[in-house]
Amino acid sequence: MNAPSPVDATLTALRSSPADPEDGRCVRVPAELGTFFGRPLKLRLDTRPPEPGRGCLSTLALWVVGRLPTPEPPPPSAADLDLARFVLTRLSDLLPQAERALFERLAGEDADGHAPPAEWVEPEIWICRSLQTVTGRPQLWSLLTGESGEYELSYDINFDGAELRDVGATG
Repeated sequence: MNAPSPVDATLTALRSSPADPEDGRCVRVPAELGTFFGRPLKLRLDTRPPEPGRGCLSTLALWVVGRLPTPEPPPPSAADLDLARFVLTRLSDLLPQAERALFERLAGEDADGHAPPAEWVEPEIWICRSLQTVTGRPQLWSLLTGESGEYELSYDINFDGAELRDVGATG
């Protein structure tokens, strides 16, 4: 019997990983599928639904500060897993796009305030069902990374399927 492919093994691990009410399910992506500036990736799947009458981010903020009870996230749906498979099977094309987009973003900013890629930490693929539901765009996902050091900035490289949409920063 053949061993499962790295994509299938990652999706199996994702389905069986415990769900953290605040962070969803998270697994390591095998390096053979890709790395971000040489750093290993995680795949995070957040299946929490949006709170009725509230936007995705305001609901998340209320859960984080404890003003709403944090519900147990539902299991991954077929659509969640299909999007995860879509992303994982295309990482060799998507990661170079993401790296170029981040470099272009940084080129337009003060280079002294940014750590070199070797100091970037915790890159992860983030699939958020709530964000997809609120926006009506079921193929949205992001590649998130952060900088270590004094500034502690984080960047989100946002995709709609295989289309790079934008690069955002928070800090």
